[in-house]
Formats: sequence, structure tokens, C-alpha cells
Amino acid sequence: LCDADSSLGLSKLQSMSNFEKMKLMVFHQKSEGRSFIDGFEHHVVPFLGRLNHLGEDTRKFVLQLLTDISSTDLQCCFQVIMKYQPMRHSASTVIRDGQELMELAVNCIYASASVDQLEVCRRILGCLPHA
Repeated sequence: LCDADSSLGLSKLQSMSNFEKMKLMVFHQKSEGRSFIDGFEHHVVPFLGRLNHLGEDTRKFVLQLLTDISSTDLQCCFQVIMKYQPMRHSASTVIRDGQELMELAVNCIYASASVDQLEVCRRILGCLPHA
């Protein structure tokens, strides 16, 4: 984790917000050449579990992180939605229910500034629960 920035010391790491730490984990795994979803699963999900255990509202972290990333890469949001749909993961700390899934999907699609990701938008919408 600390290889991501050689100027990152323990005191700086301790002073970072939980969201900043989570974002650092995501960008560090990209620098290691891992796929986004592998890094998310191996670093971010356990961190979310720990925060959830400590009483933090992890929902806001996931929403903010994926919305930020979706401004440049909507595919990451799609990968998380596919992997952690509430219908597939009953005890997920990532997406807890259909309402969170829909909020995440809509926010990520609106955050995307790329006009060439229409197919990814369709795939995300296809994951949403139908009435």
C-alpha cells in the first residue's frame, strides 16, 4: 500500500480520512497491474467490512468512490454491480439492497463524462431489478 507514494509516511497515512485510504487502495492496485475488481475485492471490501464493524456508514464510501471513478471509467461501476448485486450477495457490505443498487447505477451513469460508454450504460441498466 505505501509503495503508491514514496512520500507517504505513517503519520500522513494516519491523518488521511477513511475515504482517502480507500481511494489510495484502488489506485495502488491499478499501479500493480491488477484488474479493478480483483483489487476492489482484495483490498476495498475487507476495509469496508472493518469500517462497517466499527459502525461507519460504508454505503456513502462506495457511492462516492464509484461515482468518482465513473467520471472517467464506467466499466468499474459495472464490474462492482455485477459482482455485488444484492440478489447474488445476501450479506454484502458493498451493495445492500435494490434501492442502493439503483442509486449507485444512476449516480455512476450521470457521473460518466464519456460519450462512448453507452453500451456499458445499457449493461448497468440491465442489472437493475424489474418491477
